[in-house]
Amino acid sequence: MFSRILVPLDGSSRAERSLPVAARLARSGGATVVLARIIGLPTLFGPDPSPLSDVEVALSNERETVTRYLEEVARRPELVGVTIQIEVAVAAAVAPALLDLIQSAHADLVVICSHGHTGFTRWRLGSVAQKIARHVTVPTLVLRAEGPSLVDDSAGASRSIHALAPLDGSPEAEAALEPADQLVAALAARARGALHLLHVVQVEDAPPASGASQSNQEALRPEAEQYLRVVMERFQRAPMADIPLDVTSSVVFDPDVAAAILDQSAKGYDMIAMASHGRSGLRLWMMGSVTERVLQTSDFPLLIVRPQSAALAQQTPDAVAKGAIGDEISGWPGY
Repeated sequence: MFSRILVPLDGSSRAERSLPVAARLARSGGATVVLARIIGLPTLFGPDPSPLSDVEVALSNERETVTRYLEEVARRPELVGVTIQIEVAVAAAVAPALLDLIQSAHADLVVICSHGHTGFTRWRLGSVAQKIARHVTVPTLVLRAEGPSLVDDSAGASRSIHALAPLDGSPEAEAALEPADQLVAALAARARGALHLLHVVQVEDAPPASGASQSNQEALRPEAEQYLRVVMERFQRAPMADIPLDVTSSVVFDPDVAAAILDQSAKGYDMIAMASHGRSGLRLWMMGSVTERVLQTSDFPLLIVRPQSAALAQQTPDAVAKGAIGDEISGWPGY
């Protein structure tokens, strides 16, 4: 179960939508919620640079203001009884500073709210939520400001959470299963959660009704269904067997994997749980970044999990030297 949940805030009510979800998860497992805020460095150089003494005073005042804000947030009703830690950092770029905080605070889950396709209202250096999801090495739950809520507003209310977990047949994709299992069970609280394993088999772009398409799918179906049976056996063994969860599965064939996932997600699910693999997408889905497209397109909450091999590669000095984490204004080539 998660023990330290980091919630990045920017002072907006939109970012604060993550608080009830983080609180529910914390209560379920006795976790600590780390409330984090980044203070942007003032301009030190330019046509009219500020004297260093003025900068220090401004930073000190801003830190006090931000700390008071986080202390007020910590006293809100939805966080009553939850252990809270406050973290404030000063940095020129928000996303790299948050990534540093995630490591230094020993967070094992990040809950962050994104505003559609543009990121937080007050953080304008690209999409902070997307950059965090792209580089973070721990599971990250990305909520949508306009999307469905995972927690009922009424105090103590619980409801069943239904999550969709797309798989491509690789161990990398399966890395999302255990975190998703834990997350769904914790959010459902006293209700019983459900996880649906969706094995998306990418096929050639042939007319669905054509004989060639049907024949190809029928040839692939036994192997795909056998794969799902093997995966589902994992839920009968510890540690996942100890988590009360209803697990189902299905196979779909589609030339457009992301479109298939989005289509299936609209069929009564509350969230999507996916793995990402470096910058090149899941190993067997060779069509760009499937996870990126789902994140950009869907309004559903999305749990993103990086396989351990990709997470370790992200932390190498070579990756850092190439700017994989530190480039705040670069484009987004994908996972």
